[in-house]
Order: sequence, then structure tokens, then C-alpha cells
Amino acid sequence: MDAGIPDVVFYGTNAIMNPEPHMKRMKILVVDDIQEIAEFLQEMLETEHDVQVETCATRALELGTSGRFDLVVTDYNMPVVNGQILAQAIAAQAPATRVVFLTGSEDSRSIAGTNPSVVTTLRKPLRLAELHSMLEIVSKHFEATP
Repeated sequence: MDAGIPDVVFYGTNAIMNPEPHMKRMKILVVDDIQEIAEFLQEMLETEHDVQVETCATRALELGTSGRFDLVVTDYNMPVVNGQILAQAIAAQAPATRVVFLTGSEDSRSIAGTNPSVVTTLRKPLRLAELHSMLEIVSKHFEATP
């Protein structure tokens, strides 16, 4: 764990992320069928990033494949269109967009599969340090991309 980042569960707190000063300001789509979770993630991310929230998976499919977002943070288990279907569509139609899965599943490592758009899978409840690390990884990807 990074000593400079508190290792706290951030559901129901007012913790605000303080990303590294070099981190790219990203356009992030947050997708979760539970509105409270989506809005909480928005609150955590919007201090340093442009964030849009979508709770309807079919609308998220349209937005996520538009190419307007650098990153899509999506719940894996959603009705109608799950995270895997969303990630496959993004890989095909907006290959520069990165995807992070959120899941409450015990076996989170096998979820990402071989989809090149998927950066990682984070388990719920999220920890602030995990969210921060994920944002750094994605930001470095865009710094390395010409």
C-alpha cells in the first residue's frame, strides 16, 4: 500500500481523491445500475476528471462506444447489458477507450479475460488506494500513447 494514500473503504465517506499533479484529466463514464454507487464514484472522480454517470446499461453501450471517453468504469453484473458485453463493444468500436470492471464477485481475477480494453477489475467495496492506483495506470497509458 502507498503510504501517502489512506486505505479506507469509501462508501459513505466524504473522502476526496488527490491525484498526482501529473495525472491527465480524463473523460470518464461511470456505469452502475445502482445509482448511489454511480453517483458516489462520480463524486470521488469529478474533482480531477470530467465524469458522466449512466445507470442504464443500454444507454451506457451507446455512450461507451462513442469514442468520447478515455475510461469507462463499469459494474460487471448488470441486467440486460453486462460489463463484459459493454467492454467487448468498446474494444470493437472505441479501441482507445480503457475499461475497468467493478464487481462484488469473489473471483474477480477471471472476469477481465483477454479483452485488450480492460485495464483491471476492482472488487467492491472499493478502497480509495485501489481507485487511485487504477487512475494512475490509465493516465500513464494515455501519456505513452502518441
